[in-house]
Amino acid sequence: MNVRLEKRFSHGYTVVGNYTFSKFLEATNLLNAGDAAPSKVISDQDFPHHISVTAIYELPFGRGRKYLASARGFLDVLVSGWQLSPIYTYQSGPPVAFGNVILAGDIHYIPLSKDKRSIYQWFNTSLFNRDNAQQLASNLRTLSQRFGGIRADAYNYWDLSALKNTRIHETMMLEFRLRR
Repeated sequence: MNVRLEKRFSHGYTVVGNYTFSKFLEATNLLNAGDAAPSKVISDQDFPHHISVTAIYELPFGRGRKYLASARGFLDVLVSGWQLSPIYTYQSGPPVAFGNVILAGDIHYIPLSKDKRSIYQWFNTSLFNRDNAQQLASNLRTLSQRFGGIRADAYNYWDLSALKNTRIHETMMLEFRLRR
């Protein structure tokens, strides 16, 4: 699903918002070497939520604008044609992959709440048997490679760009862009 909203205001102000919801499943890997078909799992490229909001504001300076409308020559070239554009982007994190592990608890308790996560512990490791002496030398894997509810951190980012349009000739324009 993709939703886009765009609103153009007077005085050179525009806002655009986009939201995408998706689900990406794949069947490319075998859980076990003897399996007849690949297992169907959430892809490592599954990012179910993507939100972006951007705005464009044309600064009101220079010829034909509210301020310095009578500017001519070098002053007009210097102050007119500026635009500012903030951009916000959010995207869900990718699902976390697990190796061949032994789960010793309920799968629903693997994700930790956001207030309990740290760089040292992102999910509940106490639910896995981590004793090397008890690991199986040869086993048939039944646990999925990835789970949709156990994800790495989301992408949450602000950006800002400034743009300067300078008319060189009636049919020619020079554009400068600055982006942080």
